[in-house]
Amino acid sequence: MTLFLTLFSTYPDTLNYFKAFENKSLDEIKGMSDMRAHATAVMYAMDSLIDNVDDPECMVGLVRKIARNHKGRNIGKARFEQLRSLYGNYLDTNLGNRSSAATKSAWDKFLSYMNNLIEKEQNA
Repeated sequence: MTLFLTLFSTYPDTLNYFKAFENKSLDEIKGMSDMRAHATAVMYAMDSLIDNVDDPECMVGLVRKIARNHKGRNIGKARFEQLRSLYGNYLDTNLGNRSSAATKSAWDKFLSYMNNLIEKEQNA
């Protein structure tokens, strides 16, 4: 949930994509079950992507599904890039001294690849 709260505070206009969060403070959003549910779903999706990194066809299929699910809400590559821009700090915050430049670089490359696939799928 920390990643999304950081997204909302850094890019407040992203709240417009979440009708349930309309006119709510970050403290209110933090306590909402909708926020916890979405954050959990996103982390499970990330876990599924990583679990399938050795099965590129499945991984690409999962990314395509993410792209299709977000296209109808006009959430494209630029919004995913906003999350990507925050991910290194998210890792630092959550991993502490276990976060390294190599770890952050690997995640950045992975998220860049994923975001490019999202763009390709949404523009197909």
